[in-house]
Amino acid sequence: MPSDDNPRRFVKRRNVEEMTNYITAKQAAELWKITPRRVQEMCRNGEIEGVTRHGREWLIPVNATRRTQGGKAVEQIEKKSADQSIYGGMTDTYKLPGSAAEVMMSLAGNETAYDIFACQLYFYRGEYKNSIALAEKLASDDVKNVSHRIAAGIQLMLGSIYTGDIKLWRRGRDYIANTACENEYQKNAVDFWLACGTNALTDATYYPEWFKRGDFTRLPPNNYAVASYHYVKYLYVVCSQDSEQAIEIMHTMPRIIEPLISWVCLTRSVLMEIYLRLLCALAYHICGRDESAIPHIDRAISLALPDKLYTPFAEYRRRFGFLMDDRILLQSKTALADIKTASKMLVEGWTALHNEVLGKNVSSSLSTREWQAARLATYGLSNKEIAERMGVTVNAVKQALRMAMDKTGAESRSEIAKYL
Repeated sequence: MPSDDNPRRFVKRRNVEEMTNYITAKQAAELWKITPRRVQEMCRNGEIEGVTRHGREWLIPVNATRRTQGGKAVEQIEKKSADQSIYGGMTDTYKLPGSAAEVMMSLAGNETAYDIFACQLYFYRGEYKNSIALAEKLASDDVKNVSHRIAAGIQLMLGSIYTGDIKLWRRGRDYIANTACENEYQKNAVDFWLACGTNALTDATYYPEWFKRGDFTRLPPNNYAVASYHYVKYLYVVCSQDSEQAIEIMHTMPRIIEPLISWVCLTRSVLMEIYLRLLCALAYHICGRDESAIPHIDRAISLALPDKLYTPFAEYRRRFGFLMDDRILLQSKTALADIKTASKMLVEGWTALHNEVLGKNVSSSLSTREWQAARLATYGLSNKEIAERMGVTVNAVKQALRMAMDKTGAESRSEIAKYL
């Protein structure tokens, strides 16, 4: 047995004994339901009492139950995170396809949580008037809860895109923007959701800089699934702005999206799985790989049909040409009719609102073929490549592009992106 006469051995054993009173940043993250990076951030900023460094590792006292941030106890921060979960709506509570009725029954004891879920369910079912009516009820000036205000405001903004109501859009935007935040965590959530609502109208990149880097740790953890979807949307916009390398970049998109799909499957976020599968399918479709796109479209349809969640398909329908319609028709003729109705409302409402807010002249009169040909042209594809993607002749592509330019007033292929 080694003797304690060796000073080095004694010091090492004493350090090991002392370390048993500490936990690592990873262990603290699991205990407190936040990310390890966030714990490390709090250690660096002095927001956790009694922390120490051991090499490169932060060590946190096992009894550090009261962490502080900006002078406020962590219990308050965790309560706000819990509130975010309660009022997060379908992303947090809708875990199984076809379970909407059961979820609503489980929320019956909390009127606000119930109304937020119902408001979102109406929206994703294409019942936009009902969704807006509930959102207006929720958007009371007396509400202080940050998550509640975000949920109500974003539904007003999204609902207005289907009705073309500029006053409603501005009301939703201002309702979120005027939210009183008590810490940086809440401010980040407000900035993120404001950007989501604004980008839905402008298709631009108003996301915060930290979000553009792919840093979701500044958001409440239950926002990560939604953030993943919006991050992919952001990458699509960036891609479309570089027509010379757009297709090359688009070929890499599934490698980004496929792992995110696996992750949201693990977290059982049905809505975000639908959206991410559609975006993954779109990347495959743009690259001429419909055999890889179809399984994602079919899976998204199977997730949506039980509760008639048709809005995601209305949002992306035109980008697929007739491919999505064909896949939906195989499963439900009624669903296709409802999706076409929602798609028509979106095109007309979004165009009117977009033009009024930005002072532009985007046309809503493009046919599906004209719109798809014009969109593919913005990715830098030649007429021959567009014809192959669409399954039509080169002359048909030329005619579609000529009609699209005539209707929008664009003077060149590169300029047409501004009118889509």
